[in-house]
Amino acid sequence: MEYLHDVLRAGEAARRTAVPNDPMGTGGRRAYEAHVRTIRELHIERGGWARLAHGRLELVCNADRSMAMGVMAGDAATGQASLFPKNGRRRGAATGQVTRANEGEGAAHVQTALFVAGAGPRGVSLSEEEAAALKTWFLLS
Repeated sequence: MEYLHDVLRAGEAARRTAVPNDPMGTGGRRAYEAHVRTIRELHIERGGWARLAHGRLELVCNADRSMAMGVMAGDAATGQASLFPKNGRRRGAATGQVTRANEGEGAAHVQTALFVAGAGPRGVSLSEEEAAALKTWFLLS
């Protein structure tokens, strides 16, 4: 958790590399890519975490596979302590599944096959029980 400021800084530095002649959305894509890479690298190198892919959701997972973290762009409430920020864009089924699992709803609906696909080098796949118990947090920027 102590690495989150570094993650945000890396993304904003990457965003600033976009210039007016780049395609629209380049800065945001670069920021997202740097956020994902940095949150993974710092947690893997310093905390013993592992890369986890859940559908199109790019995460990093702690060693006991009980918690995962990801990044996404937040809405206008992001950074406001008195408000309740949400993701700034419409998200897919994988985000809905982890959100319901976090709330304790629909744990039986978690599709563990999505965790297995793309685990790859230094990545993890989760058992059905681990997937149902996984708590997922998102860093909103």
